Amino acid sequence: MAPAHGSSNKQDSALLDEIKKNHKKTGDLFVDKDFPANDASLYFEETPPMEFKWMRPKDIAPNPQLFDAGADRSDIEQGYLGDCWLLASLSCLSMRPKLLSRVVPSDQGFDKANYCGAFHFYFWRAGEWMEVIVDDQLPTHNGKLVFTHSKSVNEFWTALVEKAYAKIFGTFEALKGGNMAEAMEDFTGGLTEPYELNDAPKHLFKLMEHAFERDSMIGCSIPPQPGVVEAELQSGLIAGHAYSVTAVKKVTLRGQEMHMVRIRNPWGNSEWNGPWSDDSPEMKGLSDKERQALELKKEDDGEFWMSFKDFKQHYTTIEICNMSPDAVTGESAAELAKKKWVTTVEHKAWIKGSTAGGCRNNKETFHKNPQVFVRLDEADDDDKDEGCTLIVALYQKGTRTGRSLGKKPLTIGFAIYEISEEYKKKSGYVAGTDLEKKFFLTRKMTEKSPSYINSREIVGRYKLKPGDYVIVPSTFEANEQGNFMLRIYTEKKIESQALDQPTDYKPTTKPLTSTEKGQYDDLKKKFAQIAGEDMEVDAFELEEMMNSTDALKEVKTGNFSIDACRTMVAIYDSDMSGKLGFQEFSELWVYICMCKKVFIEYDQDKSGSFSSFELQDALKYLGYSLDSMTFSCVVTRYANRQNQIDFNDFVMIACKLRSTFERFDANKNGKGKGEVDLKHWVQLNMYS
Repeated sequence: MAPAHGSSNKQDSALLDEIKKNHKKTGDLFVDKDFPANDASLYFEETPPMEFKWMRPKDIAPNPQLFDAGADRSDIEQGYLGDCWLLASLSCLSMRPKLLSRVVPSDQGFDKANYCGAFHFYFWRAGEWMEVIVDDQLPTHNGKLVFTHSKSVNEFWTALVEKAYAKIFGTFEALKGGNMAEAMEDFTGGLTEPYELNDAPKHLFKLMEHAFERDSMIGCSIPPQPGVVEAELQSGLIAGHAYSVTAVKKVTLRGQEMHMVRIRNPWGNSEWNGPWSDDSPEMKGLSDKERQALELKKEDDGEFWMSFKDFKQHYTTIEICNMSPDAVTGESAAELAKKKWVTTVEHKAWIKGSTAGGCRNNKETFHKNPQVFVRLDEADDDDKDEGCTLIVALYQKGTRTGRSLGKKPLTIGFAIYEISEEYKKKSGYVAGTDLEKKFFLTRKMTEKSPSYINSREIVGRYKLKPGDYVIVPSTFEANEQGNFMLRIYTEKKIESQALDQPTDYKPTTKPLTSTEKGQYDDLKKKFAQIAGEDMEVDAFELEEMMNSTDALKEVKTGNFSIDACRTMVAIYDSDMSGKLGFQEFSELWVYICMCKKVFIEYDQDKSGSFSSFELQDALKYLGYSLDSMTFSCVVTRYANRQNQIDFNDFVMIACKLRSTFERFDANKNGKGKGEVDLKHWVQLNMYS
């Protein structure tokens, strides 16, 4: 599986071309060794409930085809696997030919020119389109497909898409118990908003109408009954089941304006039997014109109409998938512009000890989370008085893939704060830099995510007045590591950027105290004793000298390792001799004293260490400003398992940074860029 970019109807696939060439040369049909035709690809936890036989379509159907007379929402029928959420999404996808052709490219089939036993598909995963190639061996029982299949025995696009999707997650079983939001996004690259119908906005029907006008996909569901996976209710609806919404219309029926919703059950049967169902008195009394307005066809195909009032009463959740700008269709540029959302995407990570600050409950570390700035300049066209629509989606990566490995999703959420003009003036805030701890401790959130939840994505829609805001995505607990993507959808163009510190160094010096001067005199004598005739010390002699002095005893972890001493020597050893003269040692001692003062300031409990979250601020006292990625690298390299920094490591970090910045300055060109040949680059990195 590999990422692929582009959204044309026919995506190029070098690997598939190679498979086709091999087939023409040898006559062998492709066999997917990465997703083999055996029980390991079916289940990771359950025992297979029956004996499966893997068969190719040419051995199942008399005239196998990818599509039989095109794709239609009524093609899709659910099999033994409980993945109705996936099939309801496929039903929505089948109504949008452009989107379907991106997932199922047209350069393949069962005809002699194209058939090689392999098929490729494209799914959107965390911001990229991923190509997935599978062979066409499918699980069967008694010669029939066990899982997803089409109404036509000759059509196989649904079964093959399901297999390719299962390959991403490791097994077919991993597809059980999902939600439509995931599948709709993976088929379109869109952003899905969930709504609980008992707490939905008053203008929900209007919102759903606008969603369809923008080519959005909509799904709905009813929660399961206790102890039953999928139970048919008296209304004919299925509890614990996902449906696709295939139309939302405001129509005049029997002289009355009605808000109507058309829904499809992916089973292809079991329809609603209440008002406005296929055989209801309401439907039988309609004129031909009214029936035409609803595009009625009396078939037991799992599709039916409901009034919006009944829809809200009987369903619990709906999910609206807003399309990405490249997925919408339109007859004109003006129509396309009206349909398109303005989108912004940031890919970031929570890293233990540095950028995984946890939710707002973690007052000392919350500000360490990644921060994303948003400037809303212009209110929506149709809501000038209400402000700007802002949809925020926090997506954590690798959740369903990790399920097969026993990994659970992190509990995630986000907070939104306004950055007022008053704050900027009073604080002297520098645009583009991340906000400090005090900002969050002294302000209320403007908005927040609907909850903190252990799912792949959490989404919120807000109406905000024009202004500047910061979005802070986080896990609930601090020090939980993971990669994430933050997506922002707005109706109008916005400014946005990830806030961060610049990477810079401004040398600072502090005079020695009288105590430190006395300690320095003692060290001067020891230096003369240890150095010998050449009056220079190497790293081993420096270690002996530093660890025998009382100067650092007030720091609990004051003893230096040989690695730390080598680093200290390397700062001042410009000729790479491995030794320091007394003048160089004197400069080093002043620097160590500076480090000690800063360390003691942050080691409040005198334990000999402090939290790595505080390291970035501690280094500022020594003149270092580090961006979040560089800071994370330092923490990952030097913090212990408890994400603590002891004095030995703090001095090593300070020395490494000093030598790195100074060597960069010594090797930069007139444009401020580093300029060094390979040999010198290796020397600088190896001896530091």
